[in-house]
Amino acid sequence: MYWQGSEYYPGDEYVVDGDHTLTAVYQKNAPTIPPTGDGMLTWVFVMGGVAAVALMTLLIVFLRRRHN
Repeated sequence: MYWQGSEYYPGDEYVVDGDHTLTAVYQKNAPTIPPTGDGMLTWVFVMGGVAAVALMTLLIVFLRRRHN
């Protein structure tokens, strides 16, 4: 994040002129959840629903034609 004990930030140039102590101050990153495929699970559920509706429609059409 920054260097404690000075006005310098990471990437700044610093010329040593005598004794000086710089202490790096860090920020711990929060754990992240890895991506699961950009909505792949949603896509699977939607396509499963579409397939179920299509199969039910075909079954109804088949049973009606068989009954008549």
